[in-house]
Amino acid sequence: MRLLEMSSKGLRCLGFAYKDNLGELSDYSSGSHPAIKMLQDPACYSSIESDLVFVGIVGLRDPPRDEVGKAIKDCEEAGIRVMVITGDNKSTAEAICQEIRLFTKK
Repeated sequence: MRLLEMSSKGLRCLGFAYKDNLGELSDYSSGSHPAIKMLQDPACYSSIESDLVFVGIVGLRDPPRDEVGKAIKDCEEAGIRVMVITGDNKSTAEAICQEIRLFTKK
């Protein structure tokens, strides 16, 4: 529930976890380490990324630039339809769009 609360305020959320048993990655220190092959092999990703211990979530504020509002207004006045394409979580994107007044809260 905390994730939704943070993302709906326009925060970009990152989850943190660690792994107790790193196996051959336990002493990984550089790209010349023998385990680099394991890290570069997509078939190994699921084993590397499993059995993680969740630590928590942090929300990062990345405010829109000051000029965004005027740019949107200028586009609309010129008849240009403004659209947002983002990799953000849906609720984060909606909160940011409300903040820049691209659309209003219903």
